[in-house]
Amino acid sequence: MKDDEENVFKKIDVVAGEMEHLFYHLFSPRSPARCVSARTWAPLSDVYETADKLIVKTELAGVRRQDLGITLEEDHLIIRGVRNEETPAEILSYHQMEINYGYFERVFHLRPGVRQEDITAHFEDGFLTISIEKQPPPTNDTSVEIQVE
Repeated sequence: MKDDEENVFKKIDVVAGEMEHLFYHLFSPRSPARCVSARTWAPLSDVYETADKLIVKTELAGVRRQDLGITLEEDHLIIRGVRNEETPAEILSYHQMEINYGYFERVFHLRPGVRQEDITAHFEDGFLTISIEKQPPPTNDTSVEIQVE
């Protein structure tokens, strides 16, 4: 009886792992379902901060610098562009296709008060790194101390 119970739990573990794998692939940014149904794709990005900067690092392998645009609209940092597919004429059929092509866009919400002058961008080796100078949060200190008589 104990062996049967162990086999059941092993089977449950296998099914759980397969379900996790399925959900990861269906809902990941590079999901084939999203690529087919959506007109855009979203490149993978890391967002982190240092003592004085907020850094947005985006993976853009195969994107040419002239096909890339970065804008600041109010408190949104927007990265847009296109990665064109250059398919060799001799390809008969694909066996696996995971690389996204076409128009892409990523939007990052920033703290209010960021100015264009505080943002720099560097594109090298397929990575776009955007540095945003951190500013102290705006003070809305409108409190006034009232003396008690």
